[in-house]
Amino acid sequence: MPRTAAPERDFLLGKLRVRVYENVTSLSEAAADDVARAMVDALAAKAELNLVLSGAESQEVFLQSLAGHREIDWARVNYFAVDEFYAPGMALDMAVSVQPIRILSGLSLKSLNVLDPHARSIVAERRRYEELIRLHRPDVACLGIGRSGHIAFNEPGQCDLRGSEDVRIIAVDDDSIAQLRDDPNFQRLGEIPSRAMTVTLPFLMSCPVISVVVPFAAKAPVIRRLVDSTDVSADFPATVLKEQASAVLYLDRESYGLC
Repeated sequence: MPRTAAPERDFLLGKLRVRVYENVTSLSEAAADDVARAMVDALAAKAELNLVLSGAESQEVFLQSLAGHREIDWARVNYFAVDEFYAPGMALDMAVSVQPIRILSGLSLKSLNVLDPHARSIVAERRRYEELIRLHRPDVACLGIGRSGHIAFNEPGQCDLRGSEDVRIIAVDDDSIAQLRDDPNFQRLGEIPSRAMTVTLPFLMSCPVISVVVPFAAKAPVIRRLVDSTDVSADFPATVLKEQASAVLYLDRESYGLC
């Protein structure tokens, strides 16, 4: 497996490994190489692998790079969406999970597992997906950080860092709505849905491998807040990463630019 360029900076933030690369391409290739290596190693020891992925503009190049790793036995990989809008009237091609599925669609994965934005009952759908993902605990989680400081749709003040729920219902934060309006993947939505379902932080942080890809200048303020923060708090969900020795945060010059 080829090795990408070394990071320009490599340091610990609490227990979290942080690596800074020149641009989104080198960042994404490095993250994809590391995730692919972890997936190959895991598949050498077990029959199949469970992979949870975030979807957004910031994940596009990373997901394309990961999909290019044909040394992974994709036929033994189960994909799980990390979150989804709840919007019964929304076109399905605007679902959060569509982007990862589109990029991975040619790989013949073992299964594709998503939350249903059109479910008759959001409460029943939350319960269904929680039961499913508990039976297939992720081996690898590939995540991002939103401008609100969220991870997946675990919004400030709406997540329990020590809770027992593995999937929960949330109200989408105003900062997240503003970010989604700027995201080319969701601009056709017009009105951003106000409710969503998400896999929770305690569940995600239990994954053996956690990759967090955060490029672009728009993320520089939240990365500066993360670097400067002294507490781990549900009011700033991304701070939970500082407790995770199994996590790597991949930045580019732009997202690290205010630090």
